[in-house]
Amino acid sequence: AVVLAVALREVLSKPLFARNSSRKFQDDYWPQMKKLFLQEGSPKYPVPPSNKVTDLLSELHGVKGLMVHTAPDVTVTEGQGYAMLAAGMARDLHSLKGLTVGWQAIGQGFADTPACGGCGVNKDAWFPAKDICTGKFKTPCLCKTVPGAYMPGWDSPFTQPSAMGSATDGDEDAVTGLIYLAELMGSEELREYAVKSIAAFVLEDLGFADPEKNSRPTPAQGDIPETLQTMYLWRGGSCWGGYDT
Repeated sequence: AVVLAVALREVLSKPLFARNSSRKFQDDYWPQMKKLFLQEGSPKYPVPPSNKVTDLLSELHGVKGLMVHTAPDVTVTEGQGYAMLAAGMARDLHSLKGLTVGWQAIGQGFADTPACGGCGVNKDAWFPAKDICTGKFKTPCLCKTVPGAYMPGWDSPFTQPSAMGSATDGDEDAVTGLIYLAELMGSEELREYAVKSIAAFVLEDLGFADPEKNSRPTPAQGDIPETLQTMYLWRGGSCWGGYDT
């Protein structure tokens, strides 16, 4: 135990990241990341144009959207969210604004339907994806709980319903990027949007919009106080995880 304590003290006495990591990020990683961007107007841009995004923030009107080229003709929210986080870390306001327009366009889903949010399916299903956004198919997912602030579908463009549920790993990075954007711009509108997005993340991605679906009584109570005899299992997105899927 003494040897372990000495070793741990030695580790913690030094930086837990490379001393040149900030320079490496700015000079190497971030420029390489930006090479993956697809600008609105590109034939491979996988989401609706900004003028078709119903809930586009007024501060972002006139900004061309940016999406991350994750794979041929595809953007996943893990890549989009990580780029938003990285843009905030780099204080690259121009890129962060464009990526946020893209983020809101994912929430829109299609140019000619109401916003889709993270509404999808929690099992394999084969029907037109637009049917979810128009309401023709009733989604089982926890989605669109906060008007205008959506945890969007994970895989764009939405070619099938299974692409339309949200995913926590991308969303948590994106929300952090939104906090960076609000503070870099000093905008009350963007601060409100960031807070709403945090609420949507908790309600939809973690499942607090319907906690009973994600809760079970403890299998053995023993001396556990009655108020603590419920187990809550966080979800992994708007359509899956928890106890209910």
